[in-house]
Amino acid sequence: MIKDSEINLLEKKIRGKMSAIGRNEISMKESKIGYFFNKLKDLDEALYLELIIDYKEIIQKIDKK
Repeated sequence: MIKDSEINLLEKKIRGKMSAIGRNEISMKESKIGYFFNKLKDLDEALYLELIIDYKEIIQKIDKK
């Protein structure tokens, strides 16, 4: 059984990386955020979908600059 703490840790890492990407501190590739998204998708698809929407919004803001 998957522990909620593992899911919470993944969410925290992803949100932190999204924030750093949004501030242009690291690139998408450097962050390796895809690895964490893939792990989360296997554990909690609903949370994955929620975060991926937020991530796409951040990417769109970066692309507009």
